[in-house]
Amino acid sequence: MLNTLTAVETNVLGEEIGVEQGRSAKFEVPSKEATKANQFKSSFVLIVLLIGSFVVPFVQYYWYVKDDVN
Repeated sequence: MLNTLTAVETNVLGEEIGVEQGRSAKFEVPSKEATKANQFKSSFVLIVLLIGSFVVPFVQYYWYVKDDVN
């Protein structure tokens, strides 16, 4: 296990810290084709979350006031 000073020295020298063997810590931007392939799924999730953010408060309010006689 690396102590703090060794971790800072290693980071300053530009070496990777805590990366398992065979894995890279670098982020790769997905290709245009991969982005297009996931567009429907991402749009669907966004739309469901937006609809839910409007519907859920109304349902909660109705549930809260349903037993009110006034």
